[in-house]
Amino acid sequence: MTPKQYIKQNRAIIVADDFVMSNGTDSAIIELLLAKKLHFTSALVTSERLNAVDKSQLPKGVVGLHFDLTFGKAVSIVGKSIITDENGNFDKSFAQIMLLCVIKKKEMQALISKEIKAQLQKLHEKFGEISHIDGHQHIHMNPLIFREVQKYAKEFGVPRIRFINEKIFQRRAFLPANFVNLIKLILLRFLGFFCNYQSKTYFVSILHTCKISKEILETYQVPKGFDDIEIMLHPSNSRLDFNTKSKEKSHLLSPFREIEKNSLEN
Repeated sequence: MTPKQYIKQNRAIIVADDFVMSNGTDSAIIELLLAKKLHFTSALVTSERLNAVDKSQLPKGVVGLHFDLTFGKAVSIVGKSIITDENGNFDKSFAQIMLLCVIKKKEMQALISKEIKAQLQKLHEKFGEISHIDGHQHIHMNPLIFREVQKYAKEFGVPRIRFINEKIFQRRAFLPANFVNLIKLILLRFLGFFCNYQSKTYFVSILHTCKISKEILETYQVPKGFDDIEIMLHPSNSRLDFNTKSKEKSHLLSPFREIEKNSLEN
């Protein structure tokens, strides 16, 4: 079956990542949620924009946590640490976080445990019911982090955790140009092996991150044996972010964000 067929059968969970990252992402996501083209969105509570978001614009129960250790300001860490600068801003990359989880395991576990709980509390205070947990740059797929995510998902009554279980090779929808995404998927599947977790929701799609189009939804093949699928997108009215000073500016201005928004609208 294709994602389009899952959508027609109401067996698709459509999620927009990067909510609260920028004006462009927020306007597009709110627009799509209100038009019922999206089911959920994942919010970065580490963003300085959080207080500017009007929760009354959103349907209830549609916001999950986009757990973050690489963008914005830590919630529970004050000042400098092994993952933040003197102002409490995250200053490590995905790869550096992965390495620190190995060489400074105990210190990282303590920091991560405290930070996950703090981010969930902050999200709950802002939006109420938490629909799910995933990770910015899929940082939550690190086994050390994933165990803490599972623990606090139970404590906060969060019903769903994103799990990357996408098939590495797609015969009818694999794009050779997405070599970086292929390497990313291989890494995430390797990390997922150590998470000791099974999900009946199939994840779509690391291979086509920020490039989900109508054509992909009509040709991508979902393996058998899954109850439903999660489709991850990054929609945005990216023109609104032309003057942003965000360190994610190059990604925010990507034309593919507009393409993903159009694929949902149509």
